[in-house]
Amino acid sequence: MALDTRTRVRPNGPGTPVHISHPGPAEPDRIQCARGTLKRVSATLTPGKTICESIADALAPHGLRAAALRFDGLTFAPLRYVRPSYCPDGTRIAFYTKTYAPPGTVRVETVAATWGNKDGMPFIHMHGVWSDAEGTHVGGHILPYEAIVARPARLRAVGTSEVAFGVFHDHETGFDLFGLAPDTPGTAEGTFVALRLRPNVDLVKGIEDACRAKGIRSARILSGIGSTAGVDLNGQPTVMKLPTEHVITGGSIEPDSHGNPRLEVTTELVDVDGIVHRGTPTRGENPVLICFELFLEVT
Repeated sequence: MALDTRTRVRPNGPGTPVHISHPGPAEPDRIQCARGTLKRVSATLTPGKTICESIADALAPHGLRAAALRFDGLTFAPLRYVRPSYCPDGTRIAFYTKTYAPPGTVRVETVAATWGNKDGMPFIHMHGVWSDAEGTHVGGHILPYEAIVARPARLRAVGTSEVAFGVFHDHETGFDLFGLAPDTPGTAEGTFVALRLRPNVDLVKGIEDACRAKGIRSARILSGIGSTAGVDLNGQPTVMKLPTEHVITGGSIEPDSHGNPRLEVTTELVDVDGIVHRGTPTRGENPVLICFELFLEVT
């Protein structure tokens, strides 16, 4: 049966949470979270290689099994990317567009990536925002083995060897997605936190709930990429169409007046029409669509 993949639905009426129905059974662990000993790595990416190959070369000596990646001066020639779209046959809640290939060298303005492995090989999940030749902001999912690094760029990785992030088939959504490997429980007191939110978990509340469960009162977001069901940003019109792709641009957790973790976060995202939005997600109004991957540093 085809899924309703077009717009946000509140199945229990106005004022109730948006809920997304996926084709497969819902996993019981809606929030995956583990802590590990934090390690920082800084390196220069080699041009002329795919972004995934260049990152793998830079990180190979350091043994990181999960990491948040940020970049300074990252350019591509060529850049290859896809945007979020509707699933053509309605069997999944969303899919991707055709591959876009803008001409010339493209410098990304906002970009973040998740580092882990797929089938035993290095792999990244990368979202970014840049400007096209007319100066319009564009964003999407950068293809790890098709986008070529154009010039040397600075890589800043923060990760751990005690927690593994890997790509596994997700029966709920029908996608192959990053998540915590089952054989890496991590440590109780590590200051690096790997977090994966499943569909229908609220982006803001889900991060706070994970911190509460792990005894974390203060932290900063190192990176975050994923999708929500449309989006509500404070002071802006609601984006009703479901597929989106986010890059978290900043965020911190501090205790509120009762000592509970409270999140402040900003994001940039591209919607199904290719429009880039920026702002602060509204609490309780942004359920994860497919997956959201985040890395935090306990402060």
